[in-house]
Amino acid sequence: SWRDGQRIDLSEDMAALTLDVIGRTIFGLDLRAEASDVATALDTVLSGFARGVGPWASPLSRIPTPQRRREIAAIQNLDLIVDEMITGRAESLANGFEGTDVLTLMLAAVDESGRPAFTADEVRDEAMTLVLAGHETTALALTWAWNLLSHNPAQRSWLEEELDALPPGPVTASSLASLPRTYA
Repeated sequence: SWRDGQRIDLSEDMAALTLDVIGRTIFGLDLRAEASDVATALDTVLSGFARGVGPWASPLSRIPTPQRRREIAAIQNLDLIVDEMITGRAESLANGFEGTDVLTLMLAAVDESGRPAFTADEVRDEAMTLVLAGHETTALALTWAWNLLSHNPAQRSWLEEELDALPPGPVTASSLASLPRTYA
Protein backbone atom coordinates (compact mmCIF):
# COMPACT_ATOMS: atom_id res chain seq x y z
CA SER A 1 0.00 0.00 0.00
CA TRP A 2 3.00 2.31 -0.30
CA ARG A 3 2.96 4.87 -3.08
CA ASP A 4 5.92 6.53 -4.79
CA GLY A 5 6.86 9.72 -2.98
CA GLN A 6 4.78 8.86 0.08
CA ARG A 7 6.39 9.37 3.49
CA ILE A 8 6.13 6.29 5.65
CA ASP A 9 7.06 5.32 9.18
CA LEU A 10 9.16 2.31 8.33
CA SER A 11 9.53 1.27 11.95
CA GLU A 12 5.76 1.20 12.34
CA ASP A 13 5.26 -0.65 9.05
CA MET A 14 7.89 -3.27 9.93
CA ALA A 15 6.27 -3.75 13.35
CA ALA A 16 2.92 -4.36 11.63
CA LEU A 17 4.51 -6.75 9.12
CA THR A 18 6.29 -8.67 11.88
CA LEU A 19 3.09 -8.95 13.91
CA ASP A 20 1.30 -10.28 10.83
CA VAL A 21 4.02 -12.90 10.26
CA ILE A 22 3.98 -13.90 13.94
CA GLY A 23 0.20 -14.20 13.85
CA ARG A 24 0.32 -16.49 10.84
CA THR A 25 3.31 -18.64 11.83
CA ILE A 26 2.86 -18.91 15.58
CA PHE A 27 -0.92 -18.76 15.84
CA GLY A 28 -2.04 -19.62 12.32
CA LEU A 29 -4.23 -16.52 12.48
CA ASP A 30 -4.64 -13.24 10.69
CA LEU A 31 -4.03 -10.67 13.45
CA ARG A 32 -4.67 -7.58 11.36
CA ALA A 33 -7.98 -6.90 13.13
CA GLU A 34 -6.23 -7.03 16.53
CA ALA A 35 -3.01 -5.43 15.30
CA SER A 36 -3.59 -2.02 16.85
CA ASP A 37 -4.48 -3.41 20.28
CA VAL A 38 -1.62 -5.91 20.23
CA ALA A 39 0.92 -3.35 18.99
CA THR A 40 -0.09 -0.80 21.64
CA ALA A 41 0.08 -3.41 24.39
CA LEU A 42 3.44 -4.70 23.14
CA ASP A 43 4.92 -1.19 23.01
CA THR A 44 3.76 -0.51 26.57
CA VAL A 45 5.00 -3.85 27.91
CA LEU A 46 8.37 -3.64 26.17
CA SER A 47 9.00 -0.07 27.32
CA GLY A 48 8.25 -1.24 30.86
CA PHE A 49 10.69 -4.14 30.47
CA ALA A 50 13.37 -1.74 29.26
CA ARG A 51 12.95 0.43 32.35
CA GLY A 52 12.79 -2.57 34.69
CA VAL A 53 16.04 -4.31 33.77
CA GLY A 54 19.69 -3.47 34.15
CA PRO A 55 21.71 -1.79 36.86
CA TRP A 56 19.40 1.24 36.89
CA ALA A 57 16.35 -0.83 37.88
CA SER A 58 15.27 -0.59 41.46
CA PRO A 59 12.45 -1.67 43.73
CA LEU A 60 11.03 1.81 43.15
CA SER A 61 10.10 0.73 39.63
CA ARG A 62 7.45 -1.50 41.20
CA ILE A 63 5.56 1.43 42.74
CA PRO A 64 2.09 1.54 41.15
CA THR A 65 2.52 4.80 39.27
CA PRO A 66 0.14 5.60 36.40
CA GLN A 67 2.78 4.29 33.94
CA ARG A 68 3.21 1.06 35.91
CA ARG A 69 -0.58 0.60 35.98
CA ARG A 70 -0.65 1.02 32.18
CA GLU A 71 2.07 -1.62 31.88
CA ILE A 72 0.16 -4.07 34.09
CA ALA A 73 -3.03 -3.43 32.09
CA ALA A 74 -1.10 -4.01 28.84
CA ILE A 75 0.25 -7.34 30.15
CA GLN A 76 -3.26 -8.36 31.15
CA ASN A 77 -4.55 -7.34 27.71
CA LEU A 78 -1.88 -9.42 25.95
CA ASP A 79 -2.65 -12.35 28.25
CA LEU A 80 -6.33 -12.08 27.35
CA ILE A 81 -5.62 -11.91 23.59
CA VAL A 82 -3.23 -14.89 23.73
CA ASP A 83 -5.62 -16.87 25.95
CA GLU A 84 -8.48 -16.27 23.48
CA MET A 85 -6.29 -17.49 20.61
CA ILE A 86 -5.31 -20.60 22.55
CA THR A 87 -8.91 -21.35 23.55
CA GLY A 88 -10.10 -20.89 19.98
CA ARG A 89 -7.40 -23.16 18.61
CA ALA A 90 -8.05 -25.83 21.26
CA GLU A 91 -11.73 -25.82 20.24
CA SER A 92 -10.74 -26.10 16.57
CA LEU A 93 -8.46 -29.04 17.36
CA ALA A 94 -11.31 -30.76 19.22
CA ASN A 95 -13.34 -30.41 16.01
CA GLY A 96 -10.65 -32.03 13.84
CA PHE A 97 -8.59 -29.01 12.78
CA GLU A 98 -5.06 -29.89 11.61
CA GLY A 99 -2.60 -27.04 11.29
CA THR A 100 1.13 -26.56 11.08
CA ASP A 101 1.48 -23.37 13.11
CA VAL A 102 3.43 -23.41 16.38
CA LEU A 103 0.37 -23.06 18.59
CA THR A 104 -1.41 -26.01 16.95
CA LEU A 105 1.70 -28.17 17.20
CA MET A 106 2.12 -27.33 20.90
CA LEU A 107 -1.52 -28.03 21.71
CA ALA A 108 -1.52 -31.30 19.75
CA ALA A 109 1.83 -32.55 21.12
CA VAL A 110 1.70 -35.58 23.41
CA ASP A 111 4.38 -37.28 25.46
CA GLU A 112 5.31 -40.97 25.42
CA SER A 113 2.34 -41.87 27.60
CA GLY A 114 -0.16 -40.05 25.37
CA ARG A 115 -0.71 -37.13 27.75
CA PRO A 116 -0.43 -33.53 26.55
CA ALA A 117 3.23 -32.56 26.31
CA PHE A 118 2.53 -29.02 27.55
CA THR A 119 0.32 -27.70 30.32
CA ALA A 120 -2.03 -24.82 29.51
CA ASP A 121 0.30 -22.45 31.37
CA GLU A 122 3.32 -23.68 29.40
CA VAL A 123 1.52 -23.16 26.08
CA ARG A 124 0.48 -19.63 27.10
CA ASP A 125 3.95 -18.76 28.40
CA GLU A 126 5.69 -20.08 25.27
CA ALA A 127 3.25 -18.26 22.98
CA MET A 128 3.70 -15.03 24.93
CA THR A 129 7.50 -15.40 24.86
CA LEU A 130 7.50 -15.95 21.11
CA VAL A 131 5.38 -12.84 20.58
CA LEU A 132 7.39 -10.63 22.93
CA ALA A 133 10.79 -11.87 21.81
CA GLY A 134 10.03 -12.12 18.12
CA HIS A 135 8.07 -8.96 17.48
CA GLU A 136 10.33 -6.11 18.52
CA THR A 137 13.66 -7.69 17.60
CA THR A 138 12.56 -8.72 14.12
CA ALA A 139 10.84 -5.41 13.42
CA LEU A 140 13.97 -3.50 14.44
CA ALA A 141 16.24 -5.77 12.38
CA LEU A 142 14.07 -5.21 9.30
CA THR A 143 13.96 -1.45 9.87
CA TRP A 144 17.74 -1.28 10.14
CA ALA A 145 18.17 -3.50 7.08
CA TRP A 146 16.03 -1.12 5.02
CA ASN A 147 17.91 1.84 6.44
CA LEU A 148 21.27 0.31 5.54
CA LEU A 149 20.06 -0.54 2.04
CA SER A 150 18.85 3.03 1.56
CA HIS A 151 22.37 4.29 2.32
CA ASN A 152 24.10 1.66 0.16
CA PRO A 153 22.65 1.88 -3.36
CA ALA A 154 25.11 -0.63 -4.84
CA GLN A 155 24.06 -3.37 -2.38
CA ARG A 156 20.42 -2.45 -2.84
CA SER A 157 20.72 -2.79 -6.63
CA TRP A 158 22.54 -6.09 -6.19
CA LEU A 159 19.62 -7.46 -4.11
CA GLU A 160 16.99 -5.99 -6.44
CA GLU A 161 18.68 -7.70 -9.38
CA GLU A 162 18.38 -11.05 -7.63
CA LEU A 163 14.73 -10.47 -6.70
CA ASP A 164 13.84 -9.31 -10.20
CA ALA A 165 15.13 -12.65 -11.55
CA LEU A 166 12.49 -14.59 -9.60
CA PRO A 167 9.60 -16.00 -11.62
CA PRO A 168 6.26 -14.15 -11.29
CA GLY A 169 4.03 -15.12 -8.39
CA PRO A 170 4.43 -15.46 -4.66
CA VAL A 171 7.84 -16.15 -3.15
CA THR A 172 7.87 -19.53 -1.42
CA ALA A 173 10.26 -21.28 0.95
CA SER A 174 11.71 -23.18 -2.01
CA SER A 175 12.51 -19.81 -3.65
CA LEU A 176 15.13 -19.16 -0.97
CA ALA A 177 17.56 -21.49 -2.72
CA SER A 178 17.62 -19.09 -5.67
CA LEU A 179 18.21 -16.06 -3.43
CA PRO A 180 21.78 -16.48 -2.08
CA ARG A 181 22.36 -12.72 -1.76
CA THR A 182 19.06 -12.05 -0.04
CA TYR A 183 19.29 -15.14 2.12
CA ALA A 184 22.79 -14.23 3.31
